[in-house]
Amino acid sequence: MIDILCTSAGKITNLHRVTYLVMDEADRMFDMGFEPQITRIVQNTRPDRQTVLFSATFPRQVEILARKVLDKPVEIQVGGRSVVNKDITQLVELRPESEVFFRLLELLGEWYEKGKILIFVHTQEKCDALFRDLLKHGYPCLSLHGAKDQTDRESTISDFKDNVCNLLIATSIAARGLDVKELELVINFDVPNHYEDYVHRVGQTGRAGQKGCAITFISEEDARYAPDLLKALELSEQVVPADPKALADGFMVKVNQGIEQAHGTGYGGSGFKFNEEEDEVRRAAKKAKAKEYGFEEDKSDSEDEDEGIRKAGGQISHQAALAQAAALAAVSKVSAASTLTTISAAQLIPNGALPVSLPGVLGLTMPGVAAAVPGTEIPVGSGDAELGQRH
Repeated sequence: MIDILCTSAGKITNLHRVTYLVMDEADRMFDMGFEPQITRIVQNTRPDRQTVLFSATFPRQVEILARKVLDKPVEIQVGGRSVVNKDITQLVELRPESEVFFRLLELLGEWYEKGKILIFVHTQEKCDALFRDLLKHGYPCLSLHGAKDQTDRESTISDFKDNVCNLLIATSIAARGLDVKELELVINFDVPNHYEDYVHRVGQTGRAGQKGCAITFISEEDARYAPDLLKALELSEQVVPADPKALADGFMVKVNQGIEQAHGTGYGGSGFKFNEEEDEVRRAAKKAKAKEYGFEEDKSDSEDEDEGIRKAGGQISHQAALAQAAALAAVSKVSAASTLTTISAAQLIPNGALPVSLPGVLGLTMPGVAAAVPGTEIPVGSGDAELGQRH
């Protein structure tokens, strides 16, 4: 049991004296695998405490975990659940990767003197590379990512807030917990890889009643992220550009055909992986808990929607496996000859092929082809005798 908590400043806090508990970015705290530790800490605080959770995004599946530490909670929404502030003008531009940097220079030439600018990229390497490129083109800037020391990160954020430098390049580490006044423009140089990340990135501007602008670059190679952008624009009642909409619609057609696979949400962590039986038990428990809390389907929560998309691809793959099994049985029929040799059904599948069932096992019948039953022998021609030898 945890008796005391040592904070970063070296102070010691007796949890039994805690009467007011605050968790910022609570959805990510519960999602990243910290839920057991958080629950243990909360259990050691006063039972009559007041608990306050803050976050711009709070999907239903994460809220179920959060309710374990709450007693008759009251939910207060400002704007909407997981929705971008309507005071932020959102622009999405479809551009080839070769043109993105030159478009960035155009935007900096227009916005650099107006106020602070925050540019988001995916990786630490991209952050450092863009930092060097902008310095070469005469734009003083700062960089922020997880590979930097805590002291360097604090110094960078302090310089950005104090107007020492008005241009910051960062990974998604700066999407949460950063409150900068007079932040006029957010640029997603790399498109966010899930909806919640987009909401937090864009939400760095347009705060406290101020107006803001957010520009996102997307290329045809990033088509899988286009549906999330359209969802964000529609929920915040923004104008949906024609090119990104066509890109998103084209990608969803490929998903339905099984050509592409949609990405999941930004939640779910990266911990223990369930097998199929365990996963069904987990899902049943989650649905029961959600029903207990009286949750209803929310358009801004995308877990069920993404799960349906992933299942569509899986069903199509299963149909392809059945087609391969039928073709394999047809080949066996053509190779029939006068002398017969017996081999097991399992040996008909060559090494490296998909482990699929034969049509007879699946209950399918084909004219002139005997149904295969597990454990029985299948007659083949003498030309296939070599295939029938035991390994």
